[in-house]
Amino acid sequence: MVSMTMEAIMWTGEGPVLSRDNPIQYRVDGLPAGHEALIGLDAAAPNPARWKITTREDKGAWARFGSDSYTSAADALAALRSEFSS
Repeated sequence: MVSMTMEAIMWTGEGPVLSRDNPIQYRVDGLPAGHEALIGLDAAAPNPARWKITTREDKGAWARFGSDSYTSAADALAALRSEFSS
């Protein structure tokens, strides 16, 4: 199994003070060499909030990973783990 982790890199909140309580995008660490992935809140999805995965390979263009959206960032990470473990 591929060991992947998420690190929050973008947040949202209200008021003048930046709060890191509501991450809306994560960078995925632990992918094979040459691969990058982001898991982010899908702004086009209706409520409730859905998460999407975007990936790129060898510094190419970012593209949506599959057509699915996920109920949580953890579910999206599990889908990536599954893809890279096969």
